[in-house]
Amino acid sequence: RRQTTRRGPTPLVEPAAPLNGRWASTIAQHLRDTLQHTERNLHALLLVADAEAMRRYQRAFVRDGALHSAMVGPGNGRASAAQHPAQLLIASDPHTLPYLDARLVLVYLDTALDSTGLARVLTLLSRPHPHKHCAWLVHLPGVPAPWQHRVADAWDPLPLQQVQAGLPREHRRLRALLPATGNVDFHACREHLGPRWSMDAHGHERDLHRLRRRCLHQRVTGFGQQLQAAMLALPVEGSGAEVDTPQQRYRYDLHFCSLLRDAVAIQACEAHLSVDEDVRIRHWARERVPEVRDAGWDYLGPAAALPGNPRCDADVLHSQLRRQLESSTVGTAARLQLQRQLHGLLAAPHAPAERLRQLQALQALQVLRSRALELPAPGDVPTVQLACRSVLVRTLGAPKNTEQRQLQHALADQLASAIGAAHAAQPRAPHLALADLQRRLAPALAAVLSPTHSEAVLAQLPTLLADTAPTPT
Repeated sequence: RRQTTRRGPTPLVEPAAPLNGRWASTIAQHLRDTLQHTERNLHALLLVADAEAMRRYQRAFVRDGALHSAMVGPGNGRASAAQHPAQLLIASDPHTLPYLDARLVLVYLDTALDSTGLARVLTLLSRPHPHKHCAWLVHLPGVPAPWQHRVADAWDPLPLQQVQAGLPREHRRLRALLPATGNVDFHACREHLGPRWSMDAHGHERDLHRLRRRCLHQRVTGFGQQLQAAMLALPVEGSGAEVDTPQQRYRYDLHFCSLLRDAVAIQACEAHLSVDEDVRIRHWARERVPEVRDAGWDYLGPAAALPGNPRCDADVLHSQLRRQLESSTVGTAARLQLQRQLHGLLAAPHAPAERLRQLQALQALQVLRSRALELPAPGDVPTVQLACRSVLVRTLGAPKNTEQRQLQHALADQLASAIGAAHAAQPRAPHLALADLQRRLAPALAAVLSPTHSEAVLAQLPTLLADTAPTPT
C-alpha cells in the first residue's frame, strides 16, 4: 500500500535583507543624531537604484518605526512632494525628482550618480534657508563616486592630450582677430580692434568693431583656460628641465592679447563687461611676464613722438560720450539733446580732425553741465547751505529732473543768504530774527512754490534758524 505523506502549509521564511536595504538602521540612527533633535523641520533625501530598492527601504523604515519616511517620484505623489510631512524622502532617479523646497539639508547616496545627477543634487542642497546652517552629502559604503568610474560625459574635464591637441586651433582662432602684423605692432592691433563708429543703412549708429572685440574677449579667456590646463604637465620652473615648448610661446601671445583686450575695452568703455573668470585669466597671464627682446630705442623727444590718429581719437571720444549717455542721471531733455548731437556729428560728412574738435567741445559742455547740476562735496559747502538743502529735500522731496534740481539750488542759496542777514540784523534776539526772516521769504516762496509747499518751508524756519545760529564768542 502506497502511503502518501500529508503535507501541511509551508511556513513562509522571510529572506535575508538585500544589499539595497542593509543601511536602513544606520540611516535612521544618523538621521536621529543630526536632524531630529534639532526640531527645525528640515528634510533628508535617500537616492537608491530602482523602484524595488525604494520599496525595500520603505518597508525597513516602517518596520523600525523610529522614522517617518515616504517614497517620492513618478507615481508617488509628485505634486505634493514639497509639502510632504515625512522627514526622509526616498527616490530612485535624481533627474525625475519632484519639486523640493529649500528645507532639503541631507542626501544619502545608495546608488552611483553621473556628474549631471550629482550637480542637480548639489544644487538642491545649496539653496539657502533660515533654519539651514550646513548641508550633508553622504556616500554610503560601496557606492562609487562619479569621478571613480570613468564614464565620460559633458561635465567631465577633457583629457590632457585632447587639451594639448586643441591648443593650436584655439591659437589660430585668437590670432585671426589680429591684423596682418600680428603681435609686432601693438598700436596697429589697437586701431584694428578699437571703436569705429559709423552709420548703417537704416541711419542707426553702429560700432563696426564691436563684434570683433566680443570675440577677442571670449577667446582670450577660453585660450587661457586651456593653456593653463596644458601647462600643468610641463616641468616646474627652475628645475632645469624647461625647454622652449609651444606652450611657452603661446603664453607670450596670451600675455599680448590680454593687454590688448584691456586696452581696447578701456577705449570702448567696455571694462565693466569682464567677469570673475576673465579677471582670473588676466592675473594668471601676467603673473610671470614673458621676456621681450627688442632692439634698443633712443629716447624720443616731443618732436619725435608718433602722430595721433584723429579718426581713432574721435571714435574713442564718441564711445565715452555714448557710455555717459547710457549711465548719466541727467534729465530726459538733456539726454535727448546729447543723443541728437552725437547722431548729427556722425551723419555729417566732417573730416576726422573737425569731428574730433566738435566732440571735444561737446565733452567740455557736458563736463560744465554736470558740475552745474551736481551737488558740491560736503567739505566745499557751508553748513548753512547744507542745512537749507536738507530742509528743502525733506519738504519738497528729492528733485526728479533738471528743472527741479536748479530750483532747489536757487532756493537753498536764497535761504542761506536770508538766514545770514537775519542773524546779522538781530544777533541777540532770535524771535525778532525769525520774524524778519519770515517777512523776507514769504513773498519769494509764494512766487515759485505752491501754497502748501510754501507753508511747509515757512514752518521749518524756526528749526532751521536754531540749527544755524552762530556760536557765541
